Amino acid sequence: MPNYCNLQLSGHLGRDPELRYTPNGKAVVSFTVAYNPGKKDDNKPTVWSNCKAWGDNAEAIAQKFQRGAGIVITSASPEVRKWTDKDGKPRETLEWIVWKFEEYEKKESGGAGGAGGGYEEPSFNHDDDIPF
Repeated sequence: MPNYCNLQLSGHLGRDPELRYTPNGKAVVSFTVAYNPGKKDDNKPTVWSNCKAWGDNAEAIAQKFQRGAGIVITSASPEVRKWTDKDGKPRETLEWIVWKFEEYEKKESGGAGGAGGGYEEPSFNHDDDIPF
């Protein structure tokens, strides 16, 4: 059986997406997603994930999202990017290549014009498709 890794993640963008184009004209966007693994009172540190998307996904993310926006990544695969720091030392960074994503859906309240609504956190069943 081949190895397989897929990420599902919901959180908020930590900075505005950075859209650029390759010399061949293919769009690529880089962004970070922050999520808190515990409840507000747990004092667990925020976890940051470096993300990247290509093509139509890159352009859509750059257009729809900005810093602080809620995002649900429903499919992403890991990629290790190798680079050299300013001291000449080789480094590696884990990035998630985003294949599918959604915006958080805004809750509608009963008030006029939907005022006072917030974002509804998506619910994932983390036990689905676990092979053990």
